[in-house]
Amino acid sequence: MIHEINTCLIKWFEEQPEKSGGIEQLNCFHTQGGGIAKRIREKYPLIYNADLRQGRCADMSKLGQFCVAEISPNKFIYGYYGQYQYGMEKRHTNYEAVYNGLTAIKAHAAENNILTLGLPKNMGACLGGGSWRVIRAIIDDIFETLPIELYICNYIP
Repeated sequence: MIHEINTCLIKWFEEQPEKSGGIEQLNCFHTQGGGIAKRIREKYPLIYNADLRQGRCADMSKLGQFCVAEISPNKFIYGYYGQYQYGMEKRHTNYEAVYNGLTAIKAHAAENNILTLGLPKNMGACLGGGSWRVIRAIIDDIFETLPIELYICNYIP
């Protein structure tokens, strides 16, 4: 089941018990330097370390893969590689990579008995330049079936 809530992903994640995870979209350059990714990197540097261990910088073959950091027992931050580069001049989000990355995260979560996942609304649409409508359709397709509860966190500053 998918829920939309009005809260920041980081705040939502902090309030979750064990067996939960937060998801962010990454580029292939180990930056995590803008938007929610920057805030997650600052709050949970283990995900940046996981990103650094996931192949070399600028490796396009990472598209559709993910890295993961266990922040506390049975509580994870996931970063999937949904775009090669970054910038706002054009669309960098690769929809096939989004689909593959989120599908792989769902499988990892299910294998590790993670029951709840959260992600930020407009993930891949702002700094990645993708269409939220397309990304949301991908999310709906992947997470429409149980066992995982997905929360789309709409941050309103």
